[in-house]
Amino acid sequence: MKLLVSGNFREADAMDIARNMQQILNSKPLPATKHTRNRVVDIAPGHYIYRSLMADNSSLNGAVLTTVYCGARASPRDRVLALALKHIIDNPLFDQLRTKEQLGYVVAVFETSYDAGQMILTFLAQSEANPAYLTQRIDKFIREIRQHIANYSASDFDAFVQALVSLKTTKLESIEEEADRFWRRVSLGTYDFDFVAQEVAQLKMLSKSDLLEYWDQYVNPDTAPHYTRVDTQLWPALIAYPSESDLVSYPESVIALSGCLDRSGLSGVSTADLARFVKRTSLSIGIEKSLADLKRLYSDKSADPQALERIAAEDSRIRSALEMALQASGRPAPRVIDNIDAFKATQQLHRLPEPAMELVPNFTT
Repeated sequence: MKLLVSGNFREADAMDIARNMQQILNSKPLPATKHTRNRVVDIAPGHYIYRSLMADNSSLNGAVLTTVYCGARASPRDRVLALALKHIIDNPLFDQLRTKEQLGYVVAVFETSYDAGQMILTFLAQSEANPAYLTQRIDKFIREIRQHIANYSASDFDAFVQALVSLKTTKLESIEEEADRFWRRVSLGTYDFDFVAQEVAQLKMLSKSDLLEYWDQYVNPDTAPHYTRVDTQLWPALIAYPSESDLVSYPESVIALSGCLDRSGLSGVSTADLARFVKRTSLSIGIEKSLADLKRLYSDKSADPQALERIAAEDSRIRSALEMALQASGRPAPRVIDNIDAFKATQQLHRLPEPAMELVPNFTT
């Protein structure tokens, strides 16, 4: 039996409560072989994608979750670095995808972990844009945001760290909050009740170079040695879902471009033709020339003249989708997860957490 007693109690009082509960329940300890523990899956390094159709047939809003695995939850340093990244990129992500691009009402990034497994950064966006395009926009943000971190001045970074220290040391407002905090450590089996002090100590040693090194080690897809990421796409019924053959045969960036063209009323060009166009086109000729060539491709198919004009519009998603498709040319495709249970069965379980301390009561009589 696990019991947490919070409030104005002595340890002797807590032990009396525990004994009374044992007597009332008349319970006996389970054999060690009967104990169950939550175990999370350690996903093998790689880039994965899972797609699902939403059950709501009337919704135009889809969503994307991009989850990047970034270190061990058991490490106070990794927890602090993940927290710092979340806070340093939260506003730029919202500003880019929500304010400037108007991609959806819900745009956020948060750091967390599943039980005592690995730390993760999750990028979330809900939008009427096709989920393939939304995934590509998140990917572009991840690839380009490093410079934002590097541009922090020493004084701005010190102020940022001090703000995080203040956040971590904010006094809890109720016993309930304190109980929730401690019970989390009990349920995980880590018993690291002094985790706030540990994390504050790590924060006070944090430098900008530490954060950039952590970004490159885990989050940067071009440098992370064991890059691990899962893109989850939720497709709404009112946005055309790509055919299975297209999903298997063509890059995600081409699927995104095709979806943007389709939403703009442009048709007549197959995904195969579009993929060939992307393959033979280079950004070295400039995005304007590339857009003109794309417009010509659809002109040859007698596309709607008004829709053709939307291809090169400054605020056109077609423009950004084409640019991303050309930039992504040659990148390896993510591994598709068709069945979650079958996929999990191929992955290793995370090791059980190691308690930070042994719980030995001082009061024994």
